[in-house]
Amino acid sequence: MGLAAHACSHGAGTNPATGQVIVNSDGSVQCVSGCTEIGPGQRTEMAMITAEALGVPLSKVSITTYVDTDNTTDTGGTNGSRQTNTGGRGIYEATIDAKKQILEYAAQKFVDDAKRRNQELRVTPDQLDIRNGDVFMKSNPSTKLTMEAVVSAAGLPILGRAIYKQDNDWERTAWAAHAVEVEVDTGTGSVQIMKYAAAHDVGRALNPFALEQQIEGGVVMALGAVFNEQLLTDASTGLPLNANMLDYRPPSILDVPEEIDIVLIEKPKAYGVFGAHGIGEPPMGPPAPAVAAAVYNAVGVWMESMPLTREKLLAELRKVR
Repeated sequence: MGLAAHACSHGAGTNPATGQVIVNSDGSVQCVSGCTEIGPGQRTEMAMITAEALGVPLSKVSITTYVDTDNTTDTGGTNGSRQTNTGGRGIYEATIDAKKQILEYAAQKFVDDAKRRNQELRVTPDQLDIRNGDVFMKSNPSTKLTMEAVVSAAGLPILGRAIYKQDNDWERTAWAAHAVEVEVDTGTGSVQIMKYAAAHDVGRALNPFALEQQIEGGVVMALGAVFNEQLLTDASTGLPLNANMLDYRPPSILDVPEEIDIVLIEKPKAYGVFGAHGIGEPPMGPPAPAVAAAVYNAVGVWMESMPLTREKLLAELRKVR
């Protein structure tokens, strides 16, 4: 068995962190974000952050199909595991801006509606909140207005905007620990993973399913580098010799563990959106040292370079026999 601990700055969030949120008179909400979707669900997460921060069902929220800084403000590239706290921070702050406006209009509508009933009422925005798409009085939640009614009374769509600058008050670190159990065949030099577990401090899991998929994907990708993947080049020309999927040999479904146990540790971060820390690259750091440690504990040799091929392992075994 081998263990590896990991700390890195990926997932922290950077500048620029921007976004816009539009609340329409029918109660629908639209996110406008330059956050680029590359597969792990970044734009779904932007909509989820908006729904949670505004207090509306996720079904009420959509996100623009275009990702183009000709039409949106820049929120940086989708790299460095940073969009949860970059695009996410921008869209969160834009949502809070929109919510502030809605509560101001709602307070005025409560007062105006009371006047029409020949009643006197004093309401301030801080006495109100939003839940399930309704604006309600904190002191009496049954007294409420629909979002549609508030925005219609305002006479115009509500536009929340944010151009946010991250603070420098925190060491924003991703923490992880991985464990692997291997079986080594000293005759053939093959290494088989029997069990694999990956624990990550994610701050707060905004989308647990997506987080688990990200971690599993990172482990699988890293195991490809551990056992197979190596770019070979021609020494005389510098040209790659295995520039195709067949010869470069990324892992197939038959080459990876049947099950990877994921442990999500939630320790909310003061700098994170709802306490979250991003994920993406962090799962790729621990697999190589964890496997190397497991092989050492099994057969007593340290593998100091990847990929860990049969030929390399057999050569090291011959040195200690």
